[in-house]
Amino acid sequence: AYNLSSGETVPRPGDTETKMKWYWEAGHYKKETGDMILETIFAHQGKNHPAGSHFGVRITSENIESHMQGMKKKQTDFLQHQTETVSDILKIYQDVY
Repeated sequence: AYNLSSGETVPRPGDTETKMKWYWEAGHYKKETGDMILETIFAHQGKNHPAGSHFGVRITSENIESHMQGMKKKQTDFLQHQTETVSDILKIYQDVY
């Protein structure tokens, strides 16, 4: 997903000073992140969640097409503006496979 926390800049290797806002490290997010995820999940139960949710939207037959178009735009924007991150990901993928 493309959201505020998943798009947080990761400190470069060797950087032991920079603190991330949403994550402790790659596999563990901070309590505040978890709290926002839970708020989103429980707000979705039986309700229409407000537009602009940080961690998702309720998908219905009426909004799925526009949601998918929005996700495609976010993906395109990410690929265009996060070229260093994309390059790092591709290098890791090539090293593994």
